[in-house]
Amino acid sequence: MYPNISIIILNWNGWEDTLECLESIYQINYANYTVILVDNNSNDDSLLNIKKYCSGELKVNSKFFYYKNQNKPIKIFEYSNCFHLSHEEKLSICNTESNNKLVIIKNDKNYGYAEGNNVGLRFSLELGYDFILVLNNDTVVHKDFLNKLIYPMIHKKSIGIIGPKIYHYNTPNQIFSTGGKVNWYKGTNLAIKKDFKILNDVEYVSGCCMLIRKDLIDAIGLLPNDYFLYVEEIDYCIKAKINSFRVVNYPKSIIWHKISSTSANEGREYYITRNWFIFMRKYASSQTLIVFILWTITIHLIYKTFFILYKNNSKTYKAHLRGLYEGLFYKY
Repeated sequence: MYPNISIIILNWNGWEDTLECLESIYQINYANYTVILVDNNSNDDSLLNIKKYCSGELKVNSKFFYYKNQNKPIKIFEYSNCFHLSHEEKLSICNTESNNKLVIIKNDKNYGYAEGNNVGLRFSLELGYDFILVLNNDTVVHKDFLNKLIYPMIHKKSIGIIGPKIYHYNTPNQIFSTGGKVNWYKGTNLAIKKDFKILNDVEYVSGCCMLIRKDLIDAIGLLPNDYFLYVEEIDYCIKAKINSFRVVNYPKSIIWHKISSTSANEGREYYITRNWFIFMRKYASSQTLIVFILWTITIHLIYKTFFILYKNNSKTYKAHLRGLYEGLFYKY
């Protein structure tokens, strides 16, 4: 019998994507799981619409599956992020059928990606689960994805994190990621798009879907909350590898991901610039770090200056400079 797995989905003002993700999960072939939805203080009626979905009032349309109403209404267990579970509550959650329950945790503010998911991780650990899946709300999963994903984890104790083959949602046969690698001199990451046929060791797996072993969490802790948004999963995977855990991609497990726009904006520019400096300062060798800083200041910064000022976007340029400064002097 396969182990019980918690599936953490973080929602922030994205209930329509979340509902499609939830419905795809509730149709998987795996029998032992608990979905934990963490809401990062949404202000778009997300929780209202998610509850309507659970009651059967709100149906989901998707090109990947047909909506099923056999498991509706879905039983909701609702908590704040300051939760404490009694023994009876734990038993009630664990004994309810997998596709007929949803744990909802309402955060009191937007904690970002890492700490938002950490709320779900703490809840999962309190329930006593040995495997925890972090899954983006803008994904749709294949019905066999979890059966495939857990299999190597059971048979290879050295694996700390595993990710699936990820396809583009809008072009379902185009690979988005089968893992990724870091450019240690430029401070950037590159998604691998090779169609591997077997288990493959990688530097990191995409944060939109990663299955984590509890033993790894015991060894290195929860997701790093230095970043708020972007680079967290890369940090976590590198830290896992430093602590002798394998990070792998398993292409027999499949999901689809809705890729957000990569157009420049102030928040994205600030966090990516800042966070790569934090990451490189934590993990790069002294020689590599010097090359990275020189590259960023002399070439990358000149490019950004030309590109942003050419488009007359001074706010984005200032966000870039602020991220550069704060990344250089961030205390972690």
